[in-house]
Amino acid sequence: MSTISGLGFMSLISGLGFMSPISGLGFMSAIARVGSILAPFIVMAGETSPGIQFTVFGILGLTGGILSLLLPETQDRPLPETIPDMMVEKSRKISVMNL
Repeated sequence: MSTISGLGFMSLISGLGFMSPISGLGFMSAIARVGSILAPFIVMAGETSPGIQFTVFGILGLTGGILSLLLPETQDRPLPETIPDMMVEKSRKISVMNL
C-alpha cells in the first residue's frame, strides 16, 4: 500500500519539476520502481552488517536534501501558469545562456 501511495505522490510531484509531464512521469515511475525493488535488499543487508540499512537510507536522504539545494529559487517570483508561459521562460534561459 505504501508503494502505491509513494508512486502516486511522485507522479503528482514529478509534473512540477519537468517541462514535459510525459517524460517526467515516465522517469519518476522508473526510479520509484527501482527504489521499491532495492529497498528490501538494503534492509536485508542489515542482517549481515547491523545498522548498515540506517546508514544507507540516511545517506540517500541527505543526498536528496543536498541535491534539492540546486533547484532554482522561486520565492517572490511569478510562476508560469500555462504551457506557453513555461516556453517563454525556457527561451529566456536559453538566450541568457548563449550570451
